Amino acid sequence: MKKALILILAAVFAFGAFAACDTEKTTQGGQTAEDNTPVYDPAAGIDYDADPLCIARSNAPYYRVVIPEEATETEAFAANELVTFVESAVGARMSVVSDGNIAYNESDKYISVGKTSLLEESGINFDYGTLNEEGFFIYTRGNLILMDGANQRGILYSVYDFLEKFVGIKFLTHESTYIPQLQELNAYPMEVVEAPYFSYRSFGSANLQQDTYFAAQMRMSDLWALTPARYGGGYNDDVYQGNDHSVFDLLPPEEYAAENEDWYCYSGESVYPGGPYSQLCLTNEEMTAQAIINLKGWIEEKPNAKYFMVGQYDMNPFCECKNCLDCYEENGGKSGALILFINKLADAVKEAYPDRDITIQTFAYQESLAAPVKEVNGEYVAYNKNVIPRDNVMVKIAIDKACFFHPIDDPNCPSNVTPYDNICRWSAITDRLLLWEYTCNFNNFLWWYPDTRVIKDNLLTYKEHGITGTYSQNSIQSREHYQGQLKCYLFSKLLWNPHRDVNALIKEFNTYHFGADIAPYIADVIDRLDLHYRLNDFHGLLHTDVYTKASAIPAKLLQDCIATLKEALSVVEESSRTAEEKAAVTKRIKSLLVSPQMMLLQNYTAYFLNDTAGRTQLATEFFANMDEIGMTYYKESGDNLTESLRASYL
Repeated sequence: MKKALILILAAVFAFGAFAACDTEKTTQGGQTAEDNTPVYDPAAGIDYDADPLCIARSNAPYYRVVIPEEATETEAFAANELVTFVESAVGARMSVVSDGNIAYNESDKYISVGKTSLLEESGINFDYGTLNEEGFFIYTRGNLILMDGANQRGILYSVYDFLEKFVGIKFLTHESTYIPQLQELNAYPMEVVEAPYFSYRSFGSANLQQDTYFAAQMRMSDLWALTPARYGGGYNDDVYQGNDHSVFDLLPPEEYAAENEDWYCYSGESVYPGGPYSQLCLTNEEMTAQAIINLKGWIEEKPNAKYFMVGQYDMNPFCECKNCLDCYEENGGKSGALILFINKLADAVKEAYPDRDITIQTFAYQESLAAPVKEVNGEYVAYNKNVIPRDNVMVKIAIDKACFFHPIDDPNCPSNVTPYDNICRWSAITDRLLLWEYTCNFNNFLWWYPDTRVIKDNLLTYKEHGITGTYSQNSIQSREHYQGQLKCYLFSKLLWNPHRDVNALIKEFNTYHFGADIAPYIADVIDRLDLHYRLNDFHGLLHTDVYTKASAIPAKLLQDCIATLKEALSVVEESSRTAEEKAAVTKRIKSLLVSPQMMLLQNYTAYFLNDTAGRTQLATEFFANMDEIGMTYYKESGDNLTESLRASYL
């Protein structure tokens, strides 16, 4: 297997080994309740009352896997994944054959992966346009099982879905996959259709960025990672995306500023490394002409790319020359000037490349976050017709000032009134929207950030307002801590279908990741912390220290959490797990333990003024645990900050 570690916990779990026909049956399908509220249906499209299709018994495969004679890398890899995981679970290895010499016969026991001749001859006339770019279907015709996707990633996702539904595989983290041990593997007659609620799905964490194989298993793709073709490619193949804040990549000041300083906004406080410039002067026509030339160069370099990001620089002020100030006033603000500029690029691209499907993306962020709209008769309308984004423009809304401890549309959360209003404003003038949100405290990844129970509400709200994809930024420099791993799992399920039960998903992750005997200890800790945050009505802003002070978190709460997790470590040590299993589960518990330890350590002198020995002991344990889980970054930075932190405490 290609995983760093695949831990088979069947012997450890209280429920032990089981046959596939007895496993929890999961699907991404949906149904509609009597009140017309969509709910999650775990059996959508599957006829469990029919006679089962026996795929394999222990050491006896009954089915073969069929791929096209000229299979793509993804189709070949997907077939191999199916064969490998089934063998790991049942002990029976199916063979993979080409469709070249296979006649269509519904009594034959084949699993067809991709666009095979069997699929072509099956009579299935599927409308791939209903699959929201990355969906898939799994149909049966007699004994035949036929699966295909809207794109290459969709084909691979169909295999992973089959493995989850019928084998009981759980893809949990980059190091943790649950594989049950089965005596028999059964499928059932089905017409399963899975279309993701969000066509663009990414969780901004090193969990995905550093492991594109795991990203594929999560049915997501990292924005920047180069994803191999065998995994279906990735967003990096579709997006010219060296940098989201890309305007100075398009027009580098070091190349143009000497002779064209008026193309740029001068700012002595600019964080741009190439000079004291903050943004482009959006009303400069010569700059716009050169931007179009350079953008066409990008397009020529990326003949298969669909999206090109032209994003403002991060944390820098917009231009305040007279032309720009006049433009802001005439077009509904800085976002109006930005859309005017982006529309010019989009028009030029459409004219130059009429046969290519190209979208220009841009940010609604910081100074451009407020959409160029006005209120008429209680409704938002475009400030003028010129600031309506073209149909080949996509706006990426980054709500960096929002509170993620409360639903984004919560009218009682003062931090969310403006961010939610901005979503409403943009959705009034375009239906091509992406959402960039944040799921941790960037000053300290380990500090408890209880946003898991608002994820579902927010995703449903985003969908209601026409947002087609989300990027949820977490700790992009660290993948070793529990919160990031849990949220990656939750987003992987909820971005596909936000009608799933979040509490059930959290329980599912903890049970399969830690084991049924340890999951209650984990639940106890996160419930204690979540309850404290709820009772104190903290607000989860991106960079804040309000809820990280000693006065906000009682020392006893943190000590109790630490004690609970140490008790869980003792249970593991006394269990019948193998040495390898004990080491793996111990490391997973410590990935959560470092959070209350860090929270206690950060304010230790405020809690216990003269207890130097206790502080040193806690610091020693904390850094030993950080070393064991391999976590070197505890906050957003270019430096190895854990080492700097170690020096300050020890």
